[in-house]
Amino acid sequence: MEHLCGTVSGQIRWHYCVLAQPHHQAPCHSLHQASCCCLGYCYGSTYLAHCAVYADKDYIKRRIIWDSISLLLDVEIPAIVGGNFNYILSQDNQRGGKPFTPTEVHNEFVSFLANNDLHDGWNGRQHYSWCKNKKGKARMWVRLDRVCFNSAALSALPGSAVTHLTRIGSDHCPLLVQGRKLSLNRRATS
Repeated sequence: MEHLCGTVSGQIRWHYCVLAQPHHQAPCHSLHQASCCCLGYCYGSTYLAHCAVYADKDYIKRRIIWDSISLLLDVEIPAIVGGNFNYILSQDNQRGGKPFTPTEVHNEFVSFLANNDLHDGWNGRQHYSWCKNKKGKARMWVRLDRVCFNSAALSALPGSAVTHLTRIGSDHCPLLVQGRKLSLNRRATS
């Protein structure tokens, strides 16, 4: 099996891989870059939007990223959006630290996911993807990293699952996307 890896802004702070059948492997071309967000369409015999995200801690910069991705995604085209979103969805996404309180920023992130038909591909196993490497009560585990699929991608990549790999040399876990079968439409020619 071959794989497609995404990194953002030249930093290898995290990565995620999409495993595919070798005959479906194709190079990605960058179409857009906004802050720390890259979007590319993979060409060849397949048509798949692939977006690698490294969202800033600043919510205003994150809003620009969400807006940029939203402008470029199409619900008809299978899309995988993954990386460090730098935000959690609920208290269940965090252990340690201050209690989670939903805010307007939370609503923006939830709206971004809903408006773009993005569904979390988490496999239900290892829950936290980032660790504040402190000792004792100061240690904090958070699920900042995720890979989301739109409905078209869920149909095109049946049985896909996201696994958090072991942290090595980073405070983030790499994310691995695996699927049993890749069934994407051929790219339309103009």
